[in-house]
Amino acid sequence: MKKDGDVVCYHFYDKTQFEDYLFYNTQVDTPDPSRHRFGKIYQEGSKYFMDLNLQIRFSK
Repeated sequence: MKKDGDVVCYHFYDKTQFEDYLFYNTQVDTPDPSRHRFGKIYQEGSKYFMDLNLQIRFSK
């Protein structure tokens, strides 16, 4: 989505070029753990678990 609200749709003919575009123009990010309730260890029965969360965002 552009800053002005227009939706952008990508149709790719060259898969490698599209993969490169995504690789160089996105970044891995983590949302606020207190807001999204993840990152804490919890127990179910005799097993321990931890929910993880990440986001992929456009960097430009």
